[in-house]
Amino acid sequence: MIRTFFKDSFLYTLANLFTKGIGFVMLPVYLNFLDKVEYGTYDYVFTIGSFIAVIVSLEITQSVLRFSSEAKSHQEKSLYITNGVFFNFVSYTILLIVGLLFIEDLSLFLTGQSDQKSIAFLALVSYFVTSTLYMSSIVFRSNLDSKSATISSAFSAAIVAILGFVGLNVFEQSLIVILLSTIIGQLIVVVYNYSKISSYWLNKPNYNVLKKMLLFSSPLVLSSLGVVLSTLVDRMVIKELLGFSELAEYGVAARFASIVTLITLGFQSALAPLIYSQLDNPNVKSSIKKLFSIYCCASLLIFAFLFFVSDKLLLVIAGDNYHNSSYIFVLLSCAMLIQSAYVFFPGLSISGKTKMLAIINVAVGIANLLGNYMLVPAFGIEGAAYSTLFCSVLFFLINLFFSEREFSVLFEYCNKSRRITRS
Repeated sequence: MIRTFFKDSFLYTLANLFTKGIGFVMLPVYLNFLDKVEYGTYDYVFTIGSFIAVIVSLEITQSVLRFSSEAKSHQEKSLYITNGVFFNFVSYTILLIVGLLFIEDLSLFLTGQSDQKSIAFLALVSYFVTSTLYMSSIVFRSNLDSKSATISSAFSAAIVAILGFVGLNVFEQSLIVILLSTIIGQLIVVVYNYSKISSYWLNKPNYNVLKKMLLFSSPLVLSSLGVVLSTLVDRMVIKELLGFSELAEYGVAARFASIVTLITLGFQSALAPLIYSQLDNPNVKSSIKKLFSIYCCASLLIFAFLFFVSDKLLLVIAGDNYHNSSYIFVLLSCAMLIQSAYVFFPGLSISGKTKMLAIINVAVGIANLLGNYMLVPAFGIEGAAYSTLFCSVLFFLINLFFSEREFSVLFEYCNKSRRITRS
C-alpha cells in the first residue's frame, strides 16, 4: 500500500506542482492587467464557484470515488460512474438555467454591479465546465489511474495559461478574457477525458443506484459546505465589510498559501481511494500512521521554508502593492497544512457516520464565520487569517477525536497495550 501511495502521491504532487507553477507564472501577468478591484472580483468569482461546487451536485463525486473504488467488476464500476456523470450534468444544467433567469441579481452579487451580465454568464459556464472536468478526474482516481489524472490536470492548466496570456495581450476586457480562457482550456481537456473514459459513463442511468449514491453523498454536502466555510468564508466577509481592494490583498496571500497544496493535495488524492480499497488489509492502519508521520515532518519543513521566504517571494511576484500580504500568507499556509491532515483520520467516513462529520464541519464553518465578523472589523484582513488558523486547528482536533473512536490509527497501539495490561 505504501509503495502504491507514494507512486500516486508523487504523480499527483507533480501535477499540482506544474499547475501551481503555471498559476504563479500567470499571477504577475494577471496583476499587471487587473487593478486591485478587478483582481478582487476575479478572486470572489472563483470563491463562489467553490461554494457552488459543494451544493449543486450534492457531492456526488464523493459517492463515485467511494463506490467505484470498491467495485469488483468493470460493469459495477461503470454503473456508479454513469450515474455520477449524469447527475452532475443535470444539476449544473439546472444551475445554468436558473442563473440566466436571474442574471442581473447574479451580476450584482458577483461584481457589485448589475450591468456586468457577461461576467456573470461566463462565471456560470465556468462553474459547469470545471465541475465536468473534476468529475473526469474523480473517475481516473477511482481507477487508481494517477497518470491520466496528472496529465489531464497539467494540460488543462497549460492550455488555460496560454490562452489567458495571449488573450490579455490582445483584448482589453481582462476579466472576461480570463474567464473565457478558463472555459475553453478546460473544455478541450474535458472532451479528451470523456472520450477516454467513454466505456465507464456511456451507459443508462439507474434510479436505484443513484438513490444509493445520493443517500451517501447528500449528508456530506453540509460537511463539505462546512469545510468550504472554514476556508473561504473569510473572502466573503472581507468583500462585504472591507471591499474588493482588500479582498485582492487577501486573495493574493491565499494564492501564495496554496503552495502548501503541492504536498497536501498529492497526499489526499492518492490516499483516499487507497484506504477504501485496502480496508481488508490488516496492515492498513500502521501504513496510514507511518504516512501521517511523514506528512507532519514534510509540513514542518514546508512551513519553515515559506516563513523565511514569504516577504521576498511576494515582492518579486506580486510587487509593492501587495507587500502587506506576506504575514497573511504565513498564517494561511499554516492553516492549510493543519486542516489538510484530517485525511489521515477517515474513521467517520469509513463507519458511515457522515452526519457526525457534517455536524463537525458545519460547526467549525460557523465558528469561522463568527470569528471573521468579530475580528475583521478590528484587525482587517489579518483578523480573517487569525480566524481561519484557529478554526483549522479546531477542526483537526475534533475530527481526530471522533475518528479515532471509529477507526483508530494514531492511538491504536496505545489501546492495544492497555488491553494487554488489563488482561
